[in-house]
Order: sequence, then C-alpha cells, then structure tokens
Amino acid sequence: MVTRNVLLALGLLALSAAACTPADSEMDPAEGAAVASSGSEIEGVWERISLTDTAGTLTQPPAPVSYLMIWDGYFSQIGTPTGRPKVDSRVSEMTREELLARFTRVSARRGTYVIEGDTLVRTVLTNSNPNAEGQPPFRQEFYMAADTFVLLQLARGSTRSPSGTKAEARFLRAPGTAR
Repeated sequence: MVTRNVLLALGLLALSAAACTPADSEMDPAEGAAVASSGSEIEGVWERISLTDTAGTLTQPPAPVSYLMIWDGYFSQIGTPTGRPKVDSRVSEMTREELLARFTRVSARRGTYVIEGDTLVRTVLTNSNPNAEGQPPFRQEFYMAADTFVLLQLARGSTRSPSGTKAEARFLRAPGTAR
C-alpha cells in the first residue's frame, strides 16, 4: 500500500512538473534568473516524514503526506491527505460537503528555487491556493543528514531564522530515487 502511494505521488509530481514547467520560449526572463544550477545535494524526490510548528508541536502525522521534487532550479510539491472519501460523482455534480471532503488540506505548488548558502529560496509560480501566487520568495534554512533533508522555517521577508526556531519539515529521500 505504501509503495503504491509513493508511486502515485511520484507520478503526480512528475505530471505536475511536466505540465507546469514552461518551455524556454515561454519563460519570463525574471523566472529564468531564479533558476539554480543543477548538481545540488537537495535535488531529487523527497517524502515529508515529519512537520513541526513554531511551538515545537509535531503536526505530521496526521497532516497530509507531502512529496517535494527538486531538480535543476525547479520544484514541485504536493500534499494529499489520506482517508478522503471516494465519491463517484463528477466534480461539477458534487455537493458542497463532498467538495470540501475531497479538497480540504490538498495542496500543490510549483516554481523555481535558488540556494543562497544554507538557505533555500523558493518562488511560487502556481499554487492550488491562488492567493499564494505572486508572493515574495519563501526562504528556509536547510541542512542534510544522510538521506534526510531538513527545512527550518523563516519568517516571511526574513533572511535568517529566528533564534531557537522549532518549526521544521523533515524529508526522506523517496525510495528508488537515490542520486
């Protein structure tokens, strides 16, 4: 079951990245400037294994499992909660309650990234929440520990993490995606 879920998530990430990555001729010059060079230790497919909020409280599980694909200056991230009810109706025929059950806590975003020292700077180009598009780049300090990738939360607009921050997301390299 886990392997099937991992493969499904990897497939969704690949489709998302392929469908959302503009051709060179379509890319805005400002976007192109944000693209990082390849070869980074963080490149690959990552499964979020834990999420801690600013108070240090573990929120995953039960937060949606999230997959993050980082490659050649682009990223794509998707989070999908488990246990959502299956409904045979088309989306256009669903009730308000069915729509909320299907899409609450589902998130997807993609964009570009650069690395500045120990900080990952991501610019979101499209997001399942349109209000998150066009915002200033999101900055997170990061470090690697074997096949674990750890992101520390930075306050929006900040260039350094607050002293003693407890907010972090831990990712494990997805099976079969070793560099």
